[in-house]
Amino acid sequence: MLFLAVTLGFFVENQREHYIEGQREKKYIQNLVHDLVRDTINYNLSISLRLQRERQAHQLITMLYSPDRDKHLVDLYYFARQMPRMNTIFYSTDATMNQLKNSGALRLIKKTEVADSIVAYNAAMEAYAENRKTEIETRIAYREAVGNVFDASVLLAMIDSAGEDMDKTVIQPAFIKPLITESPQTINHLCTLVHFLYSQSIIGRKALHRYKEQASRLITLLKKEYHIE
Repeated sequence: MLFLAVTLGFFVENQREHYIEGQREKKYIQNLVHDLVRDTINYNLSISLRLQRERQAHQLITMLYSPDRDKHLVDLYYFARQMPRMNTIFYSTDATMNQLKNSGALRLIKKTEVADSIVAYNAAMEAYAENRKTEIETRIAYREAVGNVFDASVLLAMIDSAGEDMDKTVIQPAFIKPLITESPQTINHLCTLVHFLYSQSIIGRKALHRYKEQASRLITLLKKEYHIE
């Protein structure tokens, strides 16, 4: 009888732990779905902003090489100030993913297909973060070069310090001044950096489309396997 009681106790405790872990697993999955939905929203925003910035980059280079560029100074200053802004760069909502990795909770994911898909998405986000560093370095180089072409007093007047909308911090210049150089070499150097920002944005945008599709597939899989509405 004692042996039976001990065995039954172990069985009950094992079942209880299995239930608790199952509940933790589902909670993690629910949180992960929430993060992935936010990622999907941010993908759409970043892709849209990148398209806009790419158009501005193309126009900036075209107008800087134009023989009548002084007629476009308002747009030149505005596009030049927009180029290094970071609001086009996507950052994954990774709170739940970090918890799964850092706490060892990834072991709670018992379904192999689900675990593999989660790991694959995390790997994609880590790869994107590495590629993002190169783009950030180009933006830094651009910031260092833009002062060789554009008048800083005009750039200063283009910052709306009172507005609450961060996306509208940069405004059209209230006044304009000529470019501070006519040097073809200096202007060409700046245009080269704009070109790299332009091409890096295109590469990043195409990657974001792939990651968005990957996130959507993962959301569908998680909802199906864990019966999440």
